[in-house]
Amino acid sequence: MKRHTWMLMLAVLLSACATTATLPGGQKSACVPSGMPPFETWQYVAGRVGAIATESGETVRVVDSRWTVAGRRIQAMMTAEGVLVMVDPDPDNPSTPFWLDTGMAVAAARGVVLKANGTPSCQWVQQKSYASGSGERDVAPDQSGGIQRI
Repeated sequence: MKRHTWMLMLAVLLSACATTATLPGGQKSACVPSGMPPFETWQYVAGRVGAIATESGETVRVVDSRWTVAGRRIQAMMTAEGVLVMVDPDPDNPSTPFWLDTGMAVAAARGVVLKANGTPSCQWVQQKSYASGSGERDVAPDQSGGIQRI
């Protein structure tokens, strides 16, 4: 697929993230980890489309994105449907734990694996941080250590 097609696809995915949807508990906004400002205040900086494995071995598309939140740079992973799965509040510091929505994903030995039939639970837990083998920090590595770039 051509680069401009991917950029359009990314823009559509990110606009879906900004839309209001009814979430668990009747919430009208994306769930965010405790202490983080509402998702609607996050400012998009950049992102890339990738693929990650589910528990059942299926490969699904995700968006690995960078945001500015309350003056800080953060990194997040969301599904193609715009559901926030993981938030890394300090992507430049591999020793800082990241947040994971337990309804959407599980921690694995070298990263995160999406649940086969995950639904947003708005139950965020901190997970031990990690760095990819490339020396850059990936928000959403799969069992092989990184998002499969598409």
